[in-house]
Amino acid sequence: MNGSIMYELGRPKNAGLKKSVKILEKVKSEVDGIKPVSWVNMIAVAGAEAVSMCAGPFIPIQLGRIDSF
Repeated sequence: MNGSIMYELGRPKNAGLKKSVKILEKVKSEVDGIKPVSWVNMIAVAGAEAVSMCAGPFIPIQLGRIDSF
């Protein structure tokens, strides 16, 4: 995982991600105001939280990933 999905939002298979990315953009801008966070960390945490909210298993996330762009 390296955040490169941000380069691929125009691809037809990723069309459904645009709405989610808009939400994450807002959250990321708020978090960046406190402490900068990479896109890849934001996507990883959001994905793990989404699984948790759907009664899925807890997914531990280690922060520190660096965006590829």
